[in-house]
Amino acid sequence: MDDLKQTVEGLESLIQEMSEVLHGLTNDEINRRPAPGKWSKKEILGHLCDSALNNIQRLVRVQYEANPSIVYNQDEWVKANNYQDRSSDEVLELWISLHKQFMHLLNSFPEHLLDSTIIAGETVTARFVITDYLRHQRHHLKQIVM
Repeated sequence: MDDLKQTVEGLESLIQEMSEVLHGLTNDEINRRPAPGKWSKKEILGHLCDSALNNIQRLVRVQYEANPSIVYNQDEWVKANNYQDRSSDEVLELWISLHKQFMHLLNSFPEHLLDSTIIAGETVTARFVITDYLRHQRHHLKQIVM
């Protein structure tokens, strides 16, 4: 259960940190795309919302389904959700809400299912989804802070 606890604690810390960081950025900094075809900081945060949505589904479905297959095209999700045209506060609120749900899910996740497999482009375990989730969040949040 240490993986679950560490991920929950890490996400709690990230919520506080990201709220402070985003409120310190100007609209131009949040909305500017660094190059054609690259995501703005707001779109990166939106991508993290999409990641939460898909990983929540993975961890829910692995509790009642053998080898659930949940794969998504991250660029198409960001495009379809059109985060760029939403306010930064709305995207941040969505990100926070999804992370609270993810933490709630982890707090009740059955330990005996941690080694259950999920197809996420490749076959991984629920444990991997949980631990990699925090790494993935930190990776992209560094892009927002830069």
